[in-house]
Amino acid sequence: MSEILLIEEDSNFLDSAKNYLEDKNENLEIKTISSSEEAYELVKNNSYDCIVGDYQTIEDNDLELLEKVKKN
Repeated sequence: MSEILLIEEDSNFLDSAKNYLEDKNENLEIKTISSSEEAYELVKNNSYDCIVGDYQTIEDNDLELLEKVKKN
């Protein structure tokens, strides 16, 4: 089972993407979250095989989140 963290502010897109990915591959477990800061807290305490986020968000750039994750 691969665990994926999906970060997206648009809740409709987030739900659609989660459902699509899980329908296409039953070996995926998708965790969704709408905030980069909340995602960072999750990443500090959990392990994910893949993190997918927006390039540009309202509150933060998810590339900055990935840099924080990389440092820790």
